[in-house]
Amino acid sequence: MISGGDGNHWVRHSFDRLEVRQEFILDQFHLKRAAQRAFHNRDDTNRVVKILRTRGFGIVRDSLQNRIEQAEGKQKEQMKDFYQYIQNNQDVLLDLEHRECGSPAFLGAIEGNVDKLVVHRMKSHGCCWRIQGLQAMLALCRHKEELSVHAYQYLPVSITKLPCHRSAKIEEDYSEWLRNRCLYFQALTRENSGSGSYIT
Repeated sequence: MISGGDGNHWVRHSFDRLEVRQEFILDQFHLKRAAQRAFHNRDDTNRVVKILRTRGFGIVRDSLQNRIEQAEGKQKEQMKDFYQYIQNNQDVLLDLEHRECGSPAFLGAIEGNVDKLVVHRMKSHGCCWRIQGLQAMLALCRHKEELSVHAYQYLPVSITKLPCHRSAKIEEDYSEWLRNRCLYFQALTRENSGSGSYIT
């Protein structure tokens, strides 16, 4: 199982009770934000983040220490904070393609889900998920391709030709016939009006 976050202890150990093999990765948003606070330069930030994600902490350790020594005031403190942050999380900096983690199962959750859906469920409704339910969810993710082959059969869609209920275009002109019928009923009405009867 792959999980990620800002590197806090509780985040890294949120799923320990599931007893499944895990890989934690330091979230790129938090890593990049920490680098921006330290360097105040987009090019330096992107370069350091790329090195950390592809080659690890050891490659930039000496150069960062040199920059900390040369920095002054507030920037020096920010550089120290960044150095401490990536040192504490040096084992989870590499992207997945640069690790030997086999075939991971992706659950597909993001921080927005945790912030809105999960927190609302846990705090507002007092609900929770049992460990068995989470394990079952991971099993479904792991075997998604196999399940799709055996469980779902997509039948070809065929559109049946329904009879047309629209009236056929009338080629004959009935206007003369309708005019004559109207004249007939008008005359009939006039004749009956004198005898006191009427047509409804």
